[in-house]
Amino acid sequence: VMVVAIAAAWALMSDDGGSESTDDRETLTVQDVYGNDVTVKYPVQSVALGGTECVDVFAAAVGEGWNEYVCMMPADMDGSIAGASQSREPQKAELIYDMYPELADLPKFMDLYYAMMGSISIDSIVEASPDVVILPGATVGYYPEQKEVFEKALEDAGIAIYYIDFYNGTFSQDDVSSNLDGLGEMMGTSDRTDEIVDWYNG
Repeated sequence: VMVVAIAAAWALMSDDGGSESTDDRETLTVQDVYGNDVTVKYPVQSVALGGTECVDVFAAAVGEGWNEYVCMMPADMDGSIAGASQSREPQKAELIYDMYPELADLPKFMDLYYAMMGSISIDSIVEASPDVVILPGATVGYYPEQKEVFEKALEDAGIAIYYIDFYNGTFSQDDVSSNLDGLGEMMGTSDRTDEIVDWYNG
């Protein structure tokens, strides 16, 4: 569905403070819905979902086991943190958290519509340490100045951004493909996303 980029390997100190270990995963570059080159560590191990629509798209693109990759869930789905607008999809939140109760205990990704109006802190995102953040492009795009600051902060933290956008498009064949192709590549589920695109175009 979108294309994401991550290019830095992280050096982490071991518990004894002595030796240094590195993430030796390869990198993979895909393109998101806007044609941005997105470089991710591959295989992707952790994903932060930045909006309620991102949950649907990611789950569809990955299929069974999608929940095992998620390290942050969107606050706007259930309005669960201070500063979040009221729940946009309470029924979906109830269904998902009933089916996958472990997701309810994950850190919540800020309500972007609310957060982009003021100053943004990415501390909670950095702490969750996702390989990639999947973001709703239409929401972030409402605030171009904040968008630039937000993207720069995530880039400096070594966190890739993959945009999806089913809001501004026409739901044409190209729209569906441009949202899903990059996701399928980086998650290793291209066969599945190709089937979705083919079904939609059928």
